[in-house]
Parts: sequence; C-alpha cells; structure tokens
Amino acid sequence: MNKNVVGLLAILLAAGLAAASPVNHYRMGVSHRFEPVAGEEVNCVSFANGFTIDTRAGEPELPSGLATQATSGGVAYYIIQFEGPIRRKWVGELERNGINVFGYLPNYAMLGRLSEGQRDLARSLPGVRWVGLFQPAYKLQRAVLDAGGFREIVIQLMPGETGAAVEELIKTSGGTVVEAVSTSFATTVRAGIAASHIPDVARLPEVLWIEEWVAPEVCNNQCQWVTQTGWQSSPQPDTALSVRTSWLRGVRGRRLILSTTDTGLNLGHD
Repeated sequence: MNKNVVGLLAILLAAGLAAASPVNHYRMGVSHRFEPVAGEEVNCVSFANGFTIDTRAGEPELPSGLATQATSGGVAYYIIQFEGPIRRKWVGELERNGINVFGYLPNYAMLGRLSEGQRDLARSLPGVRWVGLFQPAYKLQRAVLDAGGFREIVIQLMPGETGAAVEELIKTSGGTVVEAVSTSFATTVRAGIAASHIPDVARLPEVLWIEEWVAPEVCNNQCQWVTQTGWQSSPQPDTALSVRTSWLRGVRGRRLILSTTDTGLNLGHD
C-alpha cells in the first residue's frame, strides 16, 4: 500500500476516535465530601456588643431594663441554637412544624417568632440544642449600650414587621422620627431620642437591632487610580489621568466582558 495512503488512513482513524470520544476539559480527580464537626464553640452564642450566652448554663446576667420574660400564651422572638453546623434537614423539620427561622447568630443559631407551644416543640426537635429569648440587651450596638445624652439612632425591624409602634414610642418619649425606609433588605427607622429611652425601644419585640446613625461618607473614591497605577502617599484628584495608566493605554472597558469562573465545586455543599 502506498505510504501516503497509509498516512492518510492513520489521520482519519485518529480523527474518528476523537470525534467518538468527547474531550472532558474538567478532570478534577476523585471528589470528596467533608462534614464539619462542632467543637467547644457549640456551647456559645455571641453578639457584636460583647454579650455571650453559654448555652450549657443559660442566659447571662443582663443589665436592668434590658431583660424580659416570656409572657404566658404570648408570642416572642427566640434564639434557636443547633447542635453544630446547621443542616437543611433540621431547618426543614422546624418549617414542617410551622416554625420559620431567619438570620444567623454565631455559633449555629437562628432567630424565629414562636408561640409558647412552638418554643416547647422546637426544644424537642432533632438537631436543636437550646432555645432562649432574644433579649433586648442583644439588640444594642456597644456605643448605644453605653450612651448618654441625646442620640441619633437607626432601628432595624424584624422581617415583616412595621415601624408603627416604634415611631409612636419615639414620639411619646420626646424624640423625633427623621425617616422610615422599607427596602427588600429591611425596614429601618432613623430617629433622634434621649439615650435613657433607648432601652424602651429595644424592649419592643419587633426591634432587631439599634445602632448610632452615622452620616454616609464616600470611602472608595481613591480605589480607581490605585487599582490602575498603584498606591501613592497623597490622595489624587478624581479626574487625574496621570494616575490612571490603564485608561491612558486605551483600556477603558469598552467591548470587554469580565467574568470569574471556578472549578472543582462540590454541588452538595451549601
């Protein structure tokens, strides 16, 4: 057989095999599942203002006026702590029993609005380690907790709650409601009020968090030129092209598509 014919047959055979076996560009090797195990941190629920609950012992000693008791037959917001990293099946079991939870508190805890019967039921469900009241003390930023005088604050409400009672309390306490804003993220009320009345606001069940209001400031207007050129010790004008070297080279973002990709993701991991 002619050598040229043999060579052509070899090329055709290789092409046929390649077409019959699609190339897999993602050779990630053996996949593994990792299931985290809880350690000593499971004994603790902590808050940004420094309060900590040792769930083996129950609630800590709280300041006067910043602790409440559950009312018989009433509904309140509770912390539900789980036995470890929160599993979907544990949350699903709560939901099947009409208990909807939201948010996250370290370690392994969520919040829920529960009746007295739901509280007792939750304590008996699989995966639940501890259930306790979401106390007013846990709702206050540290700066507000220690504040005096007249303060401008922002109050974030629990999901689905309205600010009517909050606004009424502020007005009857001699304070001023500056604005109330509802977004897809949360409903907030901005107000001026004497610091002595802030615990009264925190005791309202519909309040999730209270912090000092701070005037918004532009804080990343220098990042553009730093990213393009590198850091210099003095701030640069917003319009200075001399420190925007990418733009000077014609890279202005036109006709470009930027994206981020990753491989090796475990689709079974939350």
